[in-house]
Amino acid sequence: MDVTVALDWTPNTNHAGFYVAADRGAYADAGLDVTLESPALDGYERTPARKVAEGEADFAVAPSESAVSYATLDRHDSLVAVAALVQGDTSAVAVLADSDIERPRDLDGATYASYGARFEDHIVAQLIRNDGGEGTFETVEPEMLGVPNTLLDGDADATWVFMPWEGVRARRDGIDLRGFGLSEYDVPYGYTPVLLAHPDTLDEHGDAVREFLAATAEGYEAAAADPEGRPTPSVGLPRAPTSTTPSSSARAPANSRRTTSPTGSGATWTATAGPGSWTGSAGPASSTRPTTRGRAARARRPVHERLPLRSSSPTR
Repeated sequence: MDVTVALDWTPNTNHAGFYVAADRGAYADAGLDVTLESPALDGYERTPARKVAEGEADFAVAPSESAVSYATLDRHDSLVAVAALVQGDTSAVAVLADSDIERPRDLDGATYASYGARFEDHIVAQLIRNDGGEGTFETVEPEMLGVPNTLLDGDADATWVFMPWEGVRARRDGIDLRGFGLSEYDVPYGYTPVLLAHPDTLDEHGDAVREFLAATAEGYEAAAADPEGRPTPSVGLPRAPTSTTPSSSARAPANSRRTTSPTGSGATWTATAGPGSWTGSAGPASSTRPTTRGRAARARRPVHERLPLRSSSPTR
């Protein structure tokens, strides 16, 4: 059976279990042909959760609040969180370590680079208030996959990142970040990301879902047991499409892009190594530091002008 997983970012450490499961042949052993689809393919025009809601993917890697958002939107069915990829939240609101922002309350009056998610700015505001601030800041909304670069470019003072990914990449390039974890300031964010599925997929293809989750769990357990392990080049790196085959996905995703696995591992993916993560579309990460260290100056929109909590705007 064909299964499409819509990733929430270009392939990174949060997705390691999927790729290890593919490399070990766990999906093939379960009779599954799994496609891991990077959002770089369409420039993040649609979120992973929306792709599942609209029947174009079977699973979505998404922040935990996406499940809440779809449960409170009238125009979409609720989505079900069927798994947590990590056992806690490893994300943080981050700033450059040599900035004058030393704790969340210092973000009052700062510029925050937003992903445009439904609850995002409200969560950041609560983070600031819990540290004694007012929760007032201004936002910019860069191109989605280039959001982390705003710190380096001096276009924003803070943004939301995964410290085991953007944080590690920044450190390897000689850039120090200071991260404010939500749990450190009593914001009950929970674990994220999670794996979302449509209720119809669970009802109609329960056995395949269980097989997929078991194989994926095997991949994550193997990755945790051997963090220094190196995947084989044929399945360990993002691969551009080489051929297409008819799709017979569990929910028959339309316009799915699928490649033929050269290894018979039971998993293929259509991802690009270009934009995303720390360096956006600018290629390899640069160690050049931005020259501006004060508050970012750019066209801004006050947070209170953002969409209200009950907006019909989709989340990430």
